[in-house]
Amino acid sequence: MEGFTHEDFLKCMENKKFKKFILKEVNDYLEEIEKQKSRLDKKHDKIYKMILSKKEERVKYIKRVYGITFGIDEIELYDKEFRDETGKVLEADIIYKIKNKKIFFLVEHQTKKDISMPIRLLKYDIQIMKSCAAKNKDEKEGLVLASVIHTGKDEWDVPTNIMEVQEKIGDLNNIIDDIRVLGNYRLLDINDFTKEELLESDNLLDKAMYLEKSKSIIDFIRGVRKVFKVIKEDDENIMSDVVRIALAGIVSPEKIERIIINAKGGVKMLAVTERMKNEVKGYETHGIRKISRLAFSEIMPKEKIEFLVRRARDGGKANNKLVKEEISKAYKDIEDKGRIEGKIEGKIEGEISGKKEIARNLLNMGYSVKEVEKITNLKEEDFKE
Repeated sequence: MEGFTHEDFLKCMENKKFKKFILKEVNDYLEEIEKQKSRLDKKHDKIYKMILSKKEERVKYIKRVYGITFGIDEIELYDKEFRDETGKVLEADIIYKIKNKKIFFLVEHQTKKDISMPIRLLKYDIQIMKSCAAKNKDEKEGLVLASVIHTGKDEWDVPTNIMEVQEKIGDLNNIIDDIRVLGNYRLLDINDFTKEELLESDNLLDKAMYLEKSKSIIDFIRGVRKVFKVIKEDDENIMSDVVRIALAGIVSPEKIERIIINAKGGVKMLAVTERMKNEVKGYETHGIRKISRLAFSEIMPKEKIEFLVRRARDGGKANNKLVKEEISKAYKDIEDKGRIEGKIEGKIEGEISGKKEIARNLLNMGYSVKEVEKITNLKEEDFKE
């Protein structure tokens, strides 16, 4: 029995009812994809909000963007709901406030450029200032300093100065050049940094941006391991949440947890492997006279280490043989963990490979690259050869 071919499909499309049905199904599907895209944008926002809410990251960000140094407890989150003149809620990503002062730092995260950004920020500026308006002539009005974090691939060619998008009146600009105008903002653009610079930085925000620059899912997973090697232990939980949010809907929850566990464990295993290499060098040079407790502390129970220490101290062929066998087993454990990590990566690569095939078929059917990215959750680099 022959299968349903592309030619059969084209013949069916000549039937008006069938064509109407198919087009409705396609439109419904594309509407759902748009909703998924909206959820994906919110997922990205959630990552950066989570990182920038940390006290340490607040002061690092302000220092980086404005060159102003604050103590860790001098900057607080300003969590208020704002509405425009129509009553519509204005959702700002992050607002910081200097304690006991009406000075605010507004932070917006963008995955793609927004030509209305100066006007949009102007609306936020006004609403923030209205929320703390002076009650008498001796009270100061608020000051809002805005900035945008851009993590998209497209060039950010939107003016950062609102006067650049306003009409000109002769030489009036000479008068107001030095005046700070609402709607102006500073830009922190991911495209201004290399992956190496982001990885070497001590800002947790940069680690998220480093992962954002991954060329594929597999590249992202390998990047996760590199990130866990350089971050502080205190930051491991928040970075684990970043990975969970970024991979949600792309990789199964079980595999995401394995990726995180392996990334955390991989750092420890590197240190253990290095210590074991040094231990073995000592055995080759001086013979098995003693066992280093530190070299095996991460992979053996304390009782077993003490047992081997005694055997090495007692000496003799039988003891030496036993100790060497245990060392071989320890190496094998490390190799097995590496193989497990490789298998997980391989399974994920298999899943991605299936999605790549779907993506190529969609391209052949006439879908645009952007539509295919939305449908498959893959990046163009993952499926376009």
